Amino acid sequence: MLLAVCLSGSASIFTLAQEPNAPAETKPPKVVKIIPSGGTRIRLGGAVTAPKIIKKVNPVYPPLARQTKIQGTVQLHVVLSKDGSVQQLEALSGHPLLMQSAIDAVRQWKYQPTLLNGEPVEVDTTIDVIYSLNIDTPDITGGPPTKPVDPQLRTDIIEMLNVVHARDRSIQASNAFFGVLRQQLFSGIKDQDHREKITTSFHEKMLRIYDSPEFTEGAVLAYSKYFTDDDIKELIKFYQTPIGQKFNDVLPKLMPDLVQLGQNLVQNAIPDVFRELCKEYPEDLGGKLPNCPATESDKKS
Repeated sequence: MLLAVCLSGSASIFTLAQEPNAPAETKPPKVVKIIPSGGTRIRLGGAVTAPKIIKKVNPVYPPLARQTKIQGTVQLHVVLSKDGSVQQLEALSGHPLLMQSAIDAVRQWKYQPTLLNGEPVEVDTTIDVIYSLNIDTPDITGGPPTKPVDPQLRTDIIEMLNVVHARDRSIQASNAFFGVLRQQLFSGIKDQDHREKITTSFHEKMLRIYDSPEFTEGAVLAYSKYFTDDDIKELIKFYQTPIGQKFNDVLPKLMPDLVQLGQNLVQNAIPDVFRELCKEYPEDLGGKLPNCPATESDKKS
């Protein structure tokens, strides 16, 4: 099924926003003033040369972001270790649908060590990762496999999508999952009537995805990456059985329940996890987590 597409789309509804146009590329670290930190970390700028990258993994343009025409710049705060690897990484700004792609790529980058007076130092800097629908180079933006899908495999995948009523099931799952997220959408709008109208309208517009050619084509490409034609034929047989039909009917209702279960378990587990972390790392977390008292050294400081 294409429930993964559906759920990803639903989960991102409350974060969608318009972004400025920009090419899919990465800019080198920005030059800012030098700020020594404990004698071991610098910020780029002045007479310090930007570190030279020796391993660069290009970001993948997220399919959902491309489909919903999201573009723009993700700015990352990066701390490079003394050996040139990425030590710390966080997103400072950018569209949420693009952030994880940028983080996943830059996390794998490697630089030559930066020297200050002949000694390697940590580097504190920022990196811009820029996405644009105007540039569609496969090695930069990723995307579907370049190998053409076998005609018979394509035919069988489309037959399977029809057997499982992929479009209708995905819409059903999207509606159910949307109900879980509805209260989080457009929370900044104070007028509740306007908020409800905008939220409903936005969801209805998002459902157009399932009537688009990209929906079917994306499914064909996705299944062709992981299943052979024999696999697809076996899946068709399964979905035509009573248990297969029941599984297909129940799955859109099951997914929101599982999402809610995960949210509840995480919320319930957080206090215990914080307590355990506080005991394991009192010097680092003391006074910074709930019910985690500051250490004596922190109090004196």
